[in-house]
Amino acid sequence: MTPRDLALTASSLGNPPFRELVQASCDAGFAGLSIWPATWLRAREDGWTDAAMRAALTDHGLVVQDVDAAVVWAGADDPGPPYWGEDPPEDVVLRVAEALDAPVCNVLVCGSPGVSEEVVGELLAGVAERLNRRGLAVVVEFTRRTAVLDVESTARVVAIARSAGHDISLNLDVWHHRWSTSAGAPLTPEVASLVGQMQLNDAPAHDVPDYAWANRHARLPPGEGDCDVAGLVRAVRDANPEAAMVVEVFNDRLLDELGVLGMARRLAMAGRSVDRFLEPSSEGG
Repeated sequence: MTPRDLALTASSLGNPPFRELVQASCDAGFAGLSIWPATWLRAREDGWTDAAMRAALTDHGLVVQDVDAAVVWAGADDPGPPYWGEDPPEDVVLRVAEALDAPVCNVLVCGSPGVSEEVVGELLAGVAERLNRRGLAVVVEFTRRTAVLDVESTARVVAIARSAGHDISLNLDVWHHRWSTSAGAPLTPEVASLVGQMQLNDAPAHDVPDYAWANRHARLPPGEGDCDVAGLVRAVRDANPEAAMVVEVFNDRLLDELGVLGMARRLAMAGRSVDRFLEPSSEGG
């Protein structure tokens, strides 16, 4: 992908059959996909070979931007995977990345209560070294449930891992930023420069009654909620023009109302509305 391109988290379309996913993403104007292992597993169950999936992506002008996600543990009392209850083993994540030629792996860090940033940073240095050897850059995402809870702390642990010379950066999901302790604070240039990827979505101004459910079923398209998505994108673009932009919106109501293709088009339009840099050129590129 180039900095003008926009990617889509495939699961935003409800994990449809692979051919429908690829066709809808192409028709909506996306250039890339963020793939959950479940998407690849479903395609394999439906009879797709890795070669056939790669060919379908190529035929539709699509690439896989990243595989989402490898989940790791920092600190003592490691209960062993799965840490989220649904995260696949790292070898499956790597298998998907290899099968679909993904250049990036998203990583989330769970951990013991109170685990230090130094421990998390050192862990991520090891993860990045391991994945970089497999040809994968690493982006690190924070959530309410991870060992790093906001953009500033994630930037600090990424900086620790980077100091060892590894290809690792920050993945800033607007939804998770909205519900973090740093919500509403402007991104400093230092933090923004460490953002290698953004996940674009939006959230309401009011608290949601069931956060865990809303996280997976009621996110808003970027620009349709209360977050300053355009301001965050601008700060990242100013500090790192090469940062990848991925629309990630899980919204059952919209998907039921619009269907797979309609949802893809709605999300592509919303993504471009908050990042004018993504508007197609006059030549249609």
